[in-house]
Amino acid sequence: MTIRKQADDLHSALARAWATNCHSKHEAKLFLEDRVEQSSLSRRQQHTLPIQVLQCVFTGSSAQGQGFWHESRVQIFDDTQSSLPASAVSPSGFRITINAPRASTSSRTQDIGTICSAIEKGEVDQQHIAFSLTSGCRTEVDGGCQDAFTTSQAKETVGLKDLLLSTSQGSGGLLRSAWDVKILLALNLASSFLQLLRTPWIAPALSKDTVTLLRASDGDAEISKPLLSVSFEALPNSPAASTTKFELKESLVELGIMLLKSGTGRPLRRDSASGPGPLRPFERQGYALEWLGSILETLPPSYHRAVSHCFTGATTASPPPKGWVDMSLWENMCGNVIVLLAKLVLT
Repeated sequence: MTIRKQADDLHSALARAWATNCHSKHEAKLFLEDRVEQSSLSRRQQHTLPIQVLQCVFTGSSAQGQGFWHESRVQIFDDTQSSLPASAVSPSGFRITINAPRASTSSRTQDIGTICSAIEKGEVDQQHIAFSLTSGCRTEVDGGCQDAFTTSQAKETVGLKDLLLSTSQGSGGLLRSAWDVKILLALNLASSFLQLLRTPWIAPALSKDTVTLLRASDGDAEISKPLLSVSFEALPNSPAASTTKFELKESLVELGIMLLKSGTGRPLRRDSASGPGPLRPFERQGYALEWLGSILETLPPSYHRAVSHCFTGATTASPPPKGWVDMSLWENMCGNVIVLLAKLVLT
């Protein structure tokens, strides 16, 4: 099960696991991470380990100001690892349960209904709630979570667009941030492009307008931890669907522009200037290539190659990719973008 399939399943499960009468708005925030899995023999032998772990924030709010902010994780297991019998979930909906610890011999589960009620019950029981998701889209609450209970405090968020337009370190601007922070942001964005594009988590595209960051207690943005937000208020029971249309070349150019912005801490010149209207895709590519050529000496060669590959290399490979689902395209992107950025993070 690929990360894109997992992202679709998670969105679908969450859409069915919110209550419709407790808060006026429900939202899930998914942290963008590298998630390059290091497979090992011990991991393959320990069937109780999740195949993926996603860091999330779950929120509920109402017009009266009542709500919650819950930072936790979603562990993804395959069908053979769920302690909830398949018969316990009706085909028309999803059920949240508290599981006995997976190391325990007991298979007892407790049905608690919804995400909101699970979080509320965890607060009463002083148990930090961590969720589980099976490949069949069953959502459970991991009773084996040993995290100490903490009351999550709501945090302010700031858009990546605002960080690019800010030039002061005190306001969390990206321009004056350390290089290691910028490169980690770039790696997380590039990895998430491969993992989440064409899923409900990225709509309509991964861009400075859709990526946000949390503000730390000192007011600065947590730049190395970007996230995407999805609201479930409009259609709480709508299934996930990756129907948004993307042009392959246009999407890759946008990724290259995102990496340029992350590495330099600046917006695309034309983005910050007034003009008659939005640029057409080929015009954005032209501006971006001109920008890349003008800063050749200011970026590490491998970073320059990674960005350049997004603009031209990915779609001019021989043989050319047959389309979005062509695995040679993703192998090409991993080798010429992700690997280069990951090595820069390690140096």
